[in-house]
Amino acid sequence: MKKTIIFLALASLIWTFVTLINDIFDGGGVNFVEFVSVIPAIVVLYSEIDWIYIKWNKLRAYFSANTISFSPKYQFVAESNTTILDVNSYFKEVLSKLNYKSIDKKSRKNTHQDLFFVVRSENGIEANIEIKISPKDYDKIGIILKFDYQISYRDAKEKWEEFEKIRNMMFAKYSIAEGEKQRYEVSIQTSKTAFNPFYRLTVRHLGGDKIDKFNLTFRDGDLKITSTLHQIYGVSENPESIKKMINEYIPLSKIL
Repeated sequence: MKKTIIFLALASLIWTFVTLINDIFDGGGVNFVEFVSVIPAIVVLYSEIDWIYIKWNKLRAYFSANTISFSPKYQFVAESNTTILDVNSYFKEVLSKLNYKSIDKKSRKNTHQDLFFVVRSENGIEANIEIKISPKDYDKIGIILKFDYQISYRDAKEKWEEFEKIRNMMFAKYSIAEGEKQRYEVSIQTSKTAFNPFYRLTVRHLGGDKIDKFNLTFRDGDLKITSTLHQIYGVSENPESIKKMINEYIPLSKIL
């Protein structure tokens, strides 16, 4: 049925354009009634063809430059007896190598298990960084690295790659403890008046009442996705799955 609808919409669109072109070359001018008749066909193609639906909404979000909260996170258990002071010193070296500048406006103070940084990259984007260390068994520590950005939709992919680069440099000298697994997370939150981010599955509003809350949870392979109002959250052991979500999620507006 879907293929039939798409075929009829395409046929209508092509026929209308061919008729318009013939009218122009015949000197009869443009029949605006025929021109307006392409709108229903375009709407049908937008609704029924996923590629058009995705590309159009991503293009709208790209040029809207709406600000999002982008929070990537990485955690694992390492075979190490390193201290918070060692981690602090080494992380500052990593930031220096990547030309990050520390900004002295932290809202929280460092503790014996937590480090907090506010940094600015070369292109002027600030990030709040948190590193948490928690002792586990003998010669094992749990390490969490989290970044918080306020960026435009179009910068999310770049900031994920940046986060991965820092993570690789920071934890290259640590090995994951036997029997333990790494965990990647990312949270993307839009403003309450802007877009709703979705990946693979969407929520559509039917009826007259406005929806104030929803929770859509599902799995796509090794990636677990949770979509709520104005927010999407993904978690996986595989960084490529998180990267795919960041690249392919759709920011939709006026769906609820």
